[in-house]
Formats: sequence, structure tokens, C-alpha cells
Amino acid sequence: MGLCGSAPEHVLSHADLGSHAHVKKIEGDIKQVYNFKRVLGDGVEGDVWMAERDGKKYAIKSISKFKSKEQLDDVVHEVEMLNILGRHPGIVHVDEVWEDKS
Repeated sequence: MGLCGSAPEHVLSHADLGSHAHVKKIEGDIKQVYNFKRVLGDGVEGDVWMAERDGKKYAIKSISKFKSKEQLDDVVHEVEMLNILGRHPGIVHVDEVWEDKS
């Protein structure tokens, strides 16, 4: 999930993304909770950031608001697949889904 160069503008946006029992959907300013350090990578949909919270490191994928149902479906599918794979040391997992107001 992820985005580009300056502080992220948007993080996942859709009720289905937070509908999994083990994924928390949170609204608000993610920058008040996580300390964004640097961009790890960028792509068509956004950037992946290295961030810290309570001394623990996280990769945070920031993406723009969805312009089409297909974009939304792709992200929902990605989150579902990561959840199906479960918690394995070699596979990224989703802890939280954030949505900002913009």
C-alpha cells in the first residue's frame, strides 16, 4: 500500500479495507502517530515510507484517493491477499488502515 517524496497525502480509503477483524481502520492524521523517516520506494499509486512508532519500525504505504472503482478493488484485493497469507516473517502484513480527510 504506499507513496512519494514529501509527507504522505493519503492513506487507504474504503470501509472494506478495515473490515477484517485483525485490521484496524483509523481516521485522522497519521503523522501525529508515526514519525516518517524516509521514502523506501515509489510507484504509480504512491510511495512506501519507513516510519517509527514507539521505537518500532514500520513500512507505510501511502496512496492517493481512488479515482475509479477498479483502483479501489485492486487495493482491497491486495489487503485481502496479505491477510490470507497471514503473519509470516517473509511476508508483509497489514496492521492498520488509515484514512485522512482530504
